[in-house]
Amino acid sequence: MKGQDCYVAVFLSRNPGLLWPYDFGDDPSFHSSLLNRGNLTWGVCRPNVRNPLNVGDLVVFVSNSKDGSVDKYRLACWATVAKKISQMQIWEDPEFCSYQKYSNLLMRNREDGMFEHYEPSIPKGQWHKNWIKRLIEGRLTEKQKQIQKRQTFSGEELHLAQNYILFNPEGAGTTILANPPLIAKSEFGQNRERWLETEEVQDLKTLIISPSTHRTSLRTSAQGFQHPPIQYSKINPSSLFEKLNDWSCRLGHLPRAVSSSGQIRSTVSQTHRGAGAERQRRRICS
Repeated sequence: MKGQDCYVAVFLSRNPGLLWPYDFGDDPSFHSSLLNRGNLTWGVCRPNVRNPLNVGDLVVFVSNSKDGSVDKYRLACWATVAKKISQMQIWEDPEFCSYQKYSNLLMRNREDGMFEHYEPSIPKGQWHKNWIKRLIEGRLTEKQKQIQKRQTFSGEELHLAQNYILFNPEGAGTTILANPPLIAKSEFGQNRERWLETEEVQDLKTLIISPSTHRTSLRTSAQGFQHPPIQYSKINPSSLFEKLNDWSCRLGHLPRAVSSSGQIRSTVSQTHRGAGAERQRRRICS
C-alpha cells in the first residue's frame, strides 16, 4: 500500500453557535466518534478524496464556518487512514457493526434483507440526491441511476466501493483538537482566505500549504466549489503528523479528551493555569 500522500480537506461547519465546529452531517464524524468512544470516520463528503486514499495517508481537516459576511477557518484535526471499508460492511460484518450508530451514513439494511437510502443526521428533505455516486467509484451506470432514484437495492444489485474511511484511534495516529484555533478569514466575495499574521499561524501554513506545488490557499473561488482538496507527496505522512503534534503542543492547542459525561473538555481546564497546566501539557505531548 502506498501510504505516501497527505491531503488538506475543508469541511463546512453549519452551526456557528456551537463551541466545536461540527459538520452539519457529522462527516467527518467528530461528534459520533465522541459519543460512541470510537474511531473517527469519513463516509459521505468528498468521494473524490475518499476513493483514492490509501492506508497510511494523512488528512488534515480544517473547518469553514460563516460569521455574518466573514468565513472563518479553524484547524480541527489531522488523521491517519487505518482502514477502508464499504458501507455495506457496516451492516453485514460484525467487526464494523458499531458504526451503525454513527451519523455519517448513506444507507441501512431493512428487515426484508434489502438496503435503502438513509442519512440519520439530517432531515430527509435534505438527503443527498446523488447518494449512490458517493458510495461507488466511477460514473453511474443506467442501472445505478435507477437504484439511486428508487432508493432501495439488494446486496447482489450493487457493488460498493471501499470508501468509508476509518482513521486511527485518537492518540495513536489521529489528533482532534479540543479547541480548534482560528487560522484564517475570508471576507464576502474574496477568492482567497487571509491567514492570521501571527508567527505560529504562518508556521502552520508552511507545514500544510507550502508543500503543494500548485496551491497557496485553502480557498480558490468566492462561489461554487470553493475549497478543492489539496494533495501532495513531498512530505511523509507520519513526519507531517509529528510536526503538527509538535506545533499544537508547543502552542498549547491540546487534543480533546472525553469526560465521564461524554462532553468535550479541554485536557487543561480553562481555569487551570500555571505550572500545573504546563506539567499536564508536557505529559500529553510527550
